[in-house]
Amino acid sequence: MARDGGAGSRYRLRQAFGRLIRSATDRGVFALLDRQTPTRLLSAFPHGVEGRRVGLAQAVGETRGFWRQTVRLRARISESGWKGRRVECSSHSTV
Repeated sequence: MARDGGAGSRYRLRQAFGRLIRSATDRGVFALLDRQTPTRLLSAFPHGVEGRRVGLAQAVGETRGFWRQTVRLRARISESGWKGRRVECSSHSTV
């Protein structure tokens, strides 16, 4: 990816993010692991997406926490025989 932060780079980031988060109810972790990424590229992401610069250890820790929460939620759903009911889950998208 070009480091200039141009329109082409923003388009590719938006496209990659869109493959992870396709609807308002989707949750996921999108990590851009390049400390040289220009801050202006964060404009590629939809309104409301939190973009933060964190170290690798923090990114790994937060990603693990997200997956643990997701696994616990899925286990509760399968244990209860849940079908078609809405489940509230607090999580966040981090760029």
